[in-house]
Amino acid sequence: MNRKYEQWDNKNIIRAYRLLFSSCGDFSLEHINRLSISTLKGAFRKRARETHPDRSMALETNTEILTEKFTEVSNAYSCLSEYLEKNRGTLSENILNQEKKKNRDRGAENFNYSSGHSFRGQRPFTSEDGCEKKFHIPKMKLLFGQYLYHAGHISFMNLIDAIIWQRGTRDSYGKIAKGWGILKHEDIILILKNQKPSEKFGECALRLCLITPIQQIDILNEQRKKQRLIGEFFIEKGILPLDKLQDIMIKFEIHNRRIKNRQKNQLK
Repeated sequence: MNRKYEQWDNKNIIRAYRLLFSSCGDFSLEHINRLSISTLKGAFRKRARETHPDRSMALETNTEILTEKFTEVSNAYSCLSEYLEKNRGTLSENILNQEKKKNRDRGAENFNYSSGHSFRGQRPFTSEDGCEKKFHIPKMKLLFGQYLYHAGHISFMNLIDAIIWQRGTRDSYGKIAKGWGILKHEDIILILKNQKPSEKFGECALRLCLITPIQQIDILNEQRKKQRLIGEFFIEKGILPLDKLQDIMIKFEIHNRRIKNRQKNQLK
């Protein structure tokens, strides 16, 4: 084990794993060492949705309590991801190279090289001299935040923070539905009381037959129109300057245009 982590108590690592994978039965260190980064991040996203303070109303839980839980979840994720990446970086790169070779032999274009994120594509590894190897952007249509991540301009946690920030800038589903006269105050209370864990507000409203599928689409479209652009987050936080973001946007549009043209040619 890397010396940096020898000082870590194995119990703390297992405790962090238990916090993210509460439904799993095997909490041994040996099991954790076999854990993939993609599985870890999937568990973190699920627990983040269940504990994020922005969902205090939907979860009917005090914001301060959720803030504390979300902090614990974030710390657990950081602990485990650092532990796995530092101790298995070389092994992961070897496995990735083997997968790439197999994929080239098969001739498949969109093989999922991902070992640490929810979208398809390959993240680069940093060599010993500090130089990054080439990024590989997936050959599929992407959202701008996804493109920024795959192109190596932001980290995975930057992307998660940006998505959470962007969702916080738009009106809530219930507020729009109430403003349009689709839902009443008592309907919103009923939805919040009957909302299942990880179930979205609109999905619950649809399940309870309080809205129609068409109304749900209209409300979601209204939310997207009102929310701020995700690029603004990276400018405000000083992660990316405006001029660089504009240059990346041009490359992003070219990428999606190529994918669209390729799909059209395949249909001919």
